[in-house]
Amino acid sequence: MSSSLPANLICLSIFAVSLSFLSNVNLYAFIPVLFLALNYKGEIKKVLLSILYLNFFILMVVFSALYNSQNELAITIFIRSNAIIMFALFAFGKSDYFEISYALQALRVPQKLASTFFFTAKFIFLAKEEYCELKKTMLTRNFHVKTTLFAYKIYANMLGILMLKCLDRAEKLQNTMALRDFKGKIYTSNIHLFNPKADIILFLICAISVALMTLI
Repeated sequence: MSSSLPANLICLSIFAVSLSFLSNVNLYAFIPVLFLALNYKGEIKKVLLSILYLNFFILMVVFSALYNSQNELAITIFIRSNAIIMFALFAFGKSDYFEISYALQALRVPQKLASTFFFTAKFIFLAKEEYCELKKTMLTRNFHVKTTLFAYKIYANMLGILMLKCLDRAEKLQNTMALRDFKGKIYTSNIHLFNPKADIILFLICAISVALMTLI
């Protein structure tokens, strides 16, 4: 029983804002995360690896707070950050950027905002595609990662080429949309239907979690 993407967006926004303003953040913050994890249909291994990578930066902040003898602040930062990150990963881990932009449209947000998110996702997709092509080209030319001056020049050239290619692709995309008389609205056949039962349960669980942290 998985909640819908539009509902996940709403609940994540409310949950993240609530955690940001709560001074008493405890383990009750992980109740919605547990619900989403139990209903997650993607690969748990990928989500756990992403959490580990992101925790590397969180732990740096936590250790900094511990070093300054701010133990309560360190615990709050760790729980708050991980709760929001896990919520987002389990809610959208099996979705791509475009599905999230379609979910924004389903929520009837302003068309310009949904279109901006869509084209940002498109540009990220194009940049990643160009980077993978450059990486394959360097591997076929037997390039190895080193800390030499020549290697640094190669990195700089790759970055410059990547920027130029991305700008070129973005300009072509802009011209294409202009030729199609784009008016700021994205039309798609993807329909995000709400799942009332699961959506209401997720919303109630988030509300209970925030209420418990407020009262206890």
